[in-house]
Amino acid sequence: MVGNVYPIRGGFGARNGHMHVIISAYDKVMGCCKYAGYVTITVDAEGDIVGANSYAHHYFDNKTPIAKCDGIEDINLVIRSLNA
Repeated sequence: MVGNVYPIRGGFGARNGHMHVIISAYDKVMGCCKYAGYVTITVDAEGDIVGANSYAHHYFDNKTPIAKCDGIEDINLVIRSLNA
């Protein structure tokens, strides 16, 4: 699923060619609660990032990807303190 691209379904984004790109999948337990889903970035028709969201796994169950974004799986973020 990571790297799959889906069209936005409604509203402003749908009218203007925005797309969801799945950038990560998560499956976590916090306390006694389990939560799982996908994190997406929203890109406009030019490919500029215009938003970010989280969706439960079932949101994409019956959707067909329209494209694949290669390289998303290889992103390795390094976070460093600004107070060092």
